[in-house]
Amino acid sequence: MRSMLVVSLLAAGLAASPVEAQQSAKDSCSVFADAAVAGEGPLPQFLLADEDVAIPCLVGTPTQLAPTVTSPEIDPKTTATMNRVTAALGLLIDRSGMTAIDKIRAVDNLSVAQLLAYGSRTTDKSTRDNSMVLLSNIVDNSTVCVVLDQMADPALAEGAAGLQARANLLASVSVVAPWAMKSNYEQMRSLAGYLEADLADEKDVDQTRRLLTNFIDRLDYQTTLPAGKANMNVDNEGVIGGCRSYVPAFKDGAFSIDYQLNQ
Repeated sequence: MRSMLVVSLLAAGLAASPVEAQQSAKDSCSVFADAAVAGEGPLPQFLLADEDVAIPCLVGTPTQLAPTVTSPEIDPKTTATMNRVTAALGLLIDRSGMTAIDKIRAVDNLSVAQLLAYGSRTTDKSTRDNSMVLLSNIVDNSTVCVVLDQMADPALAEGAAGLQARANLLASVSVVAPWAMKSNYEQMRSLAGYLEADLADEKDVDQTRRLLTNFIDRLDYQTTLPAGKANMNVDNEGVIGGCRSYVPAFKDGAFSIDYQLNQ
């Protein structure tokens, strides 16, 4: 009953006492889900008081949303929910830095990465910015394959929105480049080669060219390390195993990911 009371108060834009609210949050993640889906404006601060409770619950909402989002065309209700969740997770990162990032990475998954990748491409600016910032913070060797797959979408070479989306995704992929494991590293090298050829004759893509140069520099960094210290020489199936079974959404273009080749 207490959880239902808190949810009702949230829906009305009010708050229970901090003690009751925080206890209710610990009792059930449904408080977070209801606030994210049915609430108005940002999530109440009391829900973010304990990040060990908040982070798994907040990540659960995009996990549930992901199957309903299969393109950058995201409906307004889902957009509003994504904005509330990504903004809340962003606040936790601002507050705790790498501690919060590590906790998010510990509970995120390929579905969350896919939702954020599509969010980074949508036309709603708040969703696009929040999704890109969060994705760039939490992407790692276990989830970057999803972002690489998105880079294979031919639509990214079309129009101003597509070009900006490509730049956003490339910036996220670049985060992992200096410590990418073998399978991811090889896919990234393929992407770099594809983009170099694809951008050669394009106009008005200076931002993407700068990002590509940075991406290649970050990949090259691994070649300066002793062999035993460069992740590009090793794979950890416990980390990248999900990418082996991931089914790419974009398979027929000039670039596509193929993790089966690296087994």
